[in-house]
Amino acid sequence: MLIQTNKNHFNALTGIRAIAAIMIFVYHNRKYWKDDIHPELFRLCNELNLGVQLFFVLSGFLIAKSYGTKPFQSLTNYKNYLLQRIMRIMPLYWLLISLYYLDSDFGKQKFSALHYLLLHGFSSSHSLEVIAQAWSLTVEMSFYILAPLLLVLIEKNTKYLVYFLLFLFVSTIAAGNLWSYINGNPNNYFQPVEFVLMSTFSGQSILFFAGILYAKYESYITKHLLNKNVTLIGFSQGTILSYAVALSYPEKVQRVVAMSGYINTEILEKNFLRNSFTNLKIFASHGTVDQVIPVEWGRKSKPFLENLGIETTYKEYPIGHGVSPQNFYDFKNWLLEK
Repeated sequence: MLIQTNKNHFNALTGIRAIAAIMIFVYHNRKYWKDDIHPELFRLCNELNLGVQLFFVLSGFLIAKSYGTKPFQSLTNYKNYLLQRIMRIMPLYWLLISLYYLDSDFGKQKFSALHYLLLHGFSSSHSLEVIAQAWSLTVEMSFYILAPLLLVLIEKNTKYLVYFLLFLFVSTIAAGNLWSYINGNPNNYFQPVEFVLMSTFSGQSILFFAGILYAKYESYITKHLLNKNVTLIGFSQGTILSYAVALSYPEKVQRVVAMSGYINTEILEKNFLRNSFTNLKIFASHGTVDQVIPVEWGRKSKPFLENLGIETTYKEYPIGHGVSPQNFYDFKNWLLEK
């Protein structure tokens, strides 16, 4: 359960934000360390852009918990809410792009009001201009603008929000196609589909939806799910975290499906060896040609877990860093049996 110290602050999220920020920092600076770190560790760093998606989920949760439907109750409320969000993010961004324009030796793009308004983030041809990472601000600000409406919809019925987000995604793609039909869409706004899916709010809305959904059902989840034995399913970094949670708090976890990951003892609870693992069961798997996390790391999990008295099933598949169909069927059948 999240501990809220005041109306808009949650202690538990501070650490998660720090993890997400570190992931993004390492991802964007990994090229400078390429020659100094192990190749497999470098490949792992290539996956740390997931920190951005983690921030999107956090935004959905925090806006839902902090504001609810209040911004939609009046035009004044909505203006005040939007102004707060703008002042929290935009001044620093405006300062940075102004410095970019002023430094003629560094700045390569011509001045454009679209950069200041983040509108270039809707174009696949221009979204990475000036400050490449600003595409995520376009996604974030799009969410802030629509958030009050989204929260009203989920308050009425969750399916209304699902329908709206599906409509928004289809409409965004349709707008790009219509633009192309009218004048060829020379700047590729809302095109191609892959760009819409990966770099716009309509494509990334499922992440914000996840945060909003958890905010709505947090008390129910805490009361009815988190206090019972649960199953954790993780892949790669998710496996590392699943192992950490299960071994640190085995009384909360009954089963773990751990794919393409390894046990990092440095993030386990200090006294985890004192825990009772009687009710914990683990299915672990790994690709024999995994190019991100070596299979040798995964193979160490079975003897480690069995030494703790944990019933462990370990399988390998002739694939890289992924989940094969046979892997899926095997862990599905394992879950049904356990």
